[in-house]
Amino acid sequence: MSLMTVRDTENRMDTERKFKFSRLSVLLLTNVVCTYLLVVLGSTVRVSNSGTGCPSWPLCYGQATPIYGNTHALVEQSHRYLASIVSVLVFAALVVVLMLKDKKRKHFLIKLAWLAAGTIVIQVILGAITVVTKNAPWTVAAHLAMAMIFTAVMVVYFIASLSTSYPEIKINTDTKTNGDRSLLKKVKVLAYLSVVFTFLIIISGSLIVDGGAEQHCASWPLCPSGEPGKDVLLNLIHRSIVGLTFIIYILFAIMGTKLFVKLKWWRNGVVAVISVIVITAAFGALSALTKANPVFQDFHLALATLVWVAVVSLVTFMHFETGSDIDLQKKML
Repeated sequence: MSLMTVRDTENRMDTERKFKFSRLSVLLLTNVVCTYLLVVLGSTVRVSNSGTGCPSWPLCYGQATPIYGNTHALVEQSHRYLASIVSVLVFAALVVVLMLKDKKRKHFLIKLAWLAAGTIVIQVILGAITVVTKNAPWTVAAHLAMAMIFTAVMVVYFIASLSTSYPEIKINTDTKTNGDRSLLKKVKVLAYLSVVFTFLIIISGSLIVDGGAEQHCASWPLCPSGEPGKDVLLNLIHRSIVGLTFIIYILFAIMGTKLFVKLKWWRNGVVAVISVIVITAAFGALSALTKANPVFQDFHLALATLVWVAVVSLVTFMHFETGSDIDLQKKML
């Protein structure tokens, strides 16, 4: 392939790879924001001990309207109201996708649409089980785990809805093609490890909060002596996972930057992820030092969820982008 043809191909791909917001994208972006707020509100329900504020489901003390005289009940009801809004948005998006006239785009999005719908149904069922079992630790952890999975699905769904065009990306042309492919494989491994370990951070943190283990480790980074061994072990496992994940993030950032040169969205994404996780760790330390202060606990999970959204977003963009570049490289050989 001639140099002119390569440039024409790249220019054509660059033109095609522009963000294209549609009504579906706006709907899904709204859902992503509402889903994030839902997770944060769920954290508030937990740290304020409002999980048992409504002993029945789906109504609260037999009422569908807000119970203003009971703070715990009102907080729990607010969580349920927002969950209802998210559910409606998910099925509204499904209807929009089913009505798409562009068959190629419809085929591309329909699996994510059904996955989102199925995931929210499972999440609602787990929420009901959590209420019925009076916030049994395993149900709370499962509920949060599914919330993280649903959040990830919605983030991927939203990015995919921006049509098949994505931000410009170019593999580093200063190195050989084979070297780029080898580096790309390593970056992808680190990317998926980042997702897995971020998920483990959130779940292990949930187990600590649900079991009250954070109150028995009022120091940082290690726990004081004389505390229950099980609680200390849970805290140290969680903090070790955080440390290992941070190392993975750094490696991911360094190796990815070698591959994706002069890409503003990549630099911004990496800086955002690392910055948020540092702030999240700081709030985790404050939460431990203050013996699980509810405010610090709430901010801690809110920021951890933000890390989750940022990591999933960065990895999703990278996944879509690198696939196209490999195709381009094959054409150039």
